[in-house]
Amino acid sequence: MQTVADAVGAARSTLANLTTLNREPVTNTALVECLCRFFATHHPEFELSMLIEFTPSLPETTTTHIDALYPERAAKSRRRHS
Repeated sequence: MQTVADAVGAARSTLANLTTLNREPVTNTALVECLCRFFATHHPEFELSMLIEFTPSLPETTTTHIDALYPERAAKSRRRHS
């Protein structure tokens, strides 16, 4: 889990909370999941790509670390912690 956390720029505890079986965490993806399930239930032709678009698209980059994908966010975080 630490390897994945380091690779994506997430805290290990954040990933651990996503895998905790004895509670039901609400993450920032919970609303996206609800939307996907709603559209899939009400519109059989629904595909995830109708709701979500990655920019840059997934094939355009191999970047996986949050600081590389969002350099402005990383710069703000560095300023706050310095």
